[in-house]
Amino acid sequence: MGHFVTKGEHGDNDVLREVKAMFTHTNILARRFFSCSVSVEIVLFRTFCICFYGMELWQRYNMCSINRLRSSSIRCMKLFFKYPKYYSVTAMELGLPSFDTLLYNSRMRFANQVQRTNNSIIA
Repeated sequence: MGHFVTKGEHGDNDVLREVKAMFTHTNILARRFFSCSVSVEIVLFRTFCICFYGMELWQRYNMCSINRLRSSSIRCMKLFFKYPKYYSVTAMELGLPSFDTLLYNSRMRFANQVQRTNNSIIA
């Protein structure tokens, strides 16, 4: 499914894979959709760049890896929406969730789904 599973259950390899994928997707979108309106760019960025499938399963990781992903998401956002390098993220006002919000919401949705399941293996 495109995820790295290691013996020590560390998600660092998967997190770093996601960093590479985010830069790849951002560069492709920036090259192909450079003349779209901001509202279309927001939908594209939300769909292809900050959709971290499986991030709720990242339980054990180095903070260095998560910090790299967090800073990469900010760099990609600035790159895609053509903001200067040192521009403040809070001043962008694009309505996109922060990385910490994405991680928290993903984990809470996963926990709620596990609690509501009728699967005998999970119970």
